[in-house]
Amino acid sequence: LDPVAQDEHDVPVEHELEHEHADNNKIERGHHSHDGEHNHHHRKSRKSGDKRERPAHRNKEEHVKMFKNAQETFYALLLASRKKCEWPMDKFFFQAFMAGMMMGVGGTLSISVAYAMDSSDPGVIKLMFASLFPIGLLIILLMQYELWTGNLMIMLTGFVCRQITFSSLLMSMGLCYAGNWAGAVTYAWWIDSVCDLFHGKDAMIAKIQDLAVAKTTHSFGENLALGILGNFMVNISIVLYFSGEDNMSKIAGVYLGIMTFVASGYEHSIANMFYCTLSIFMGSSCSYGLFVWKNLIPVSIGNFIGGGVFVGLALVYDFYANNELPAASFGTLTKPAQLSPVKWSCLPFVKARFAN
Repeated sequence: LDPVAQDEHDVPVEHELEHEHADNNKIERGHHSHDGEHNHHHRKSRKSGDKRERPAHRNKEEHVKMFKNAQETFYALLLASRKKCEWPMDKFFFQAFMAGMMMGVGGTLSISVAYAMDSSDPGVIKLMFASLFPIGLLIILLMQYELWTGNLMIMLTGFVCRQITFSSLLMSMGLCYAGNWAGAVTYAWWIDSVCDLFHGKDAMIAKIQDLAVAKTTHSFGENLALGILGNFMVNISIVLYFSGEDNMSKIAGVYLGIMTFVASGYEHSIANMFYCTLSIFMGSSCSYGLFVWKNLIPVSIGNFIGGGVFVGLALVYDFYANNELPAASFGTLTKPAQLSPVKWSCLPFVKARFAN
C-alpha cells in the first residue's frame, strides 16, 4: 500500500481503519452507556416496585424481621380463635378428622424408618423417630387443620379475652377431640387392615405391639405430668408458628419444638390415639379400655393444663391483662364470635335437593 495520498480527498487505508475503529468504539460506548442507564433505571424501578409498604405499627427496623414481636403474635392468636368460630360445623369436624389423619402420617413415617434401623444405640433410634414425627404437625398447621391440643391454647385464650363465647369453646373442643380421634383410628385401621404395611416384618411388629404396653406402664400421675410437658412444648411450637412471617420461619419454629418434645419422651393425647390404636390392632396385649383409662384420660388432662394454662393463660397474663395489645392499625375486636350448632355448610344443598 502506498502511504502517500494521491489526492487531498484520499485517505491512507491505515488511517481509514483507525478512524473506523475509533468511531465503532464511540458507538459501542454510547450503546453501553445507554444500556447502563436503562438497566439502572430498570433496577431502581423494580426495587421500588418490590418494596413492601411498611405497616403503621412498625418502625423501619421491625419491618425487616422474620418474626412478629410477642404482642403481634398474641393478637394473631386472638384473631385465629375468632376465625375458627366462622367454620360451619361439618367443615370444622372434617378439618379435625384430617388433623387426626395427619398425625397418623407422621407417626407411620417415624415408625417405618426408626423401627427398621439396626442400630444398637437407643438414642440414635429415638433421635430418628423424633426427627420424622414433626412432618404430621407441619402439615396440620400449614393446611390449617384443627388439632385439639393446639386449639386448647388458642380457643381458651380467645374465651378469656372475651373474643369467643363459652358455648363456642365447649363445642369446638368437643368436635375437635372427636374428629381427631376418628381420624387417628381410621388411619391406624387403614395401615393395619387395608394396606397391611408391616406384613412379614416380625421385628417391627413386635416393637409396635410393645408401644401400647409401654404407654400404660406409667401411673396416672406420671402420665398426667408427661402430658403437661408434652402439650407445653407443642403449644410453644404453635406460638412460634404464629410468630413467623414466612413459611420457612414457621417450619423452623415448629420442627425444633416438636422434635424436642418427642425426643424427650413426653406424651401427646392425639398422637397416642394413633400409636396405641395401631399397636392394639396389630395384636398388642394391652386392651383399648386400659389404654383409655391409664393413658388417654390422664394425658388429655395434662395436655389441657400444659397448653391451655401454662401457655394460653400465661400469654393472657403477659399481654392482655396489662393492656399491651398492638396499635389500632390491626383492626378492632368487637362482639365475641359464636360457633352456631345449626350452622352447616351442606344445609343449602340439602334443602335445594329436597325442594326439587
